[in-house]
Amino acid sequence: MNWYVFEFMYNSEGEVDKNGHLKINSKSKVNYFNTSSQNFVLKAAYAQNTTPYVFFENNDVLIVGDIVIYNILNHGVYENVDWTEQELLTNLISLYNTFGLDFVKRLDGEFSFVLFDKKNLTLMACRDTLGVKRLFYLKTDTKLVVASDIFLLKSYLNTPELNGVYFQEYLNAKGIVDSYLTPYKEILRLPSGNMFVYENKEINLINYVNYDELFSDKWMMKETTINRKALIEEFESILNKAVLRRVRKSERNTVLLSGGLDSTTIFNVSKRLGHRYGEINSVSVVFDELKECDESAYITELLEQYNSKGTFLNYDSVLMYEDLRSNIL
Repeated sequence: MNWYVFEFMYNSEGEVDKNGHLKINSKSKVNYFNTSSQNFVLKAAYAQNTTPYVFFENNDVLIVGDIVIYNILNHGVYENVDWTEQELLTNLISLYNTFGLDFVKRLDGEFSFVLFDKKNLTLMACRDTLGVKRLFYLKTDTKLVVASDIFLLKSYLNTPELNGVYFQEYLNAKGIVDSYLTPYKEILRLPSGNMFVYENKEINLINYVNYDELFSDKWMMKETTINRKALIEEFESILNKAVLRRVRKSERNTVLLSGGLDSTTIFNVSKRLGHRYGEINSVSVVFDELKECDESAYITELLEQYNSKGTFLNYDSVLMYEDLRSNIL
């Protein structure tokens, strides 16, 4: 698990401890970072247990986050990239210097990060379009704190006040919440596809993804002169690259497998192409009593074709609200 917490304070708030590290209660190996000027004090702490992870600072820019980039929008076309960590940092800075805050509109991947422009005293935080990576924040009269996980912000709450509206939304959304609400009134979530800019102690929330434009008629090709076979081959190539990018080069990879088209397709590609990186297994949720939810017959038939046993977890007795406190707090 990778995590980070980022604390920012203007240096006009009286006596500020510039040297003391953030106090983090974690079993992970924690990396600390402090920097300051006559205008600001910035402190960060982060843990890197799996790749990728990004921490970078130069004279002008500081970036801390959990970032994976798969494609970059270039001249209206998304280009696949496979950057090393150093290439990722170099290119992110280059994109920021070229396009300013709009550089996030060119990123396709899984990310949650904070960027601080020291020269302009501009701080921005961003989350990927699908919300794969999380980002939470808390603003007080004197500081802004951004973190990848809620537990990193709880120490900033003197008297935590639970947010009843959040729990109502949690129930209505069946556990999938992507609004600004969290279990605590003082802590906010950055929704997917959003960023915010923090200047002069004010937060400006920006939805950087225009879904209306993405799904407008101009992108829906009713007629095409492109060869159907070529389209299929291009789609298969994009799908194969996407799956392989997510297969870790380790001894074992696992696909969360249901009986549906999406996961069975991913399992197929992983078994055909990903085996070079290690063993490909599956884990599936099945039901003996809730037959209307059970897809084990389809899963078993697929596994037999690949001579794979898979792992089955019976969820008859596992309710959505089991261990609710640990899952959402």
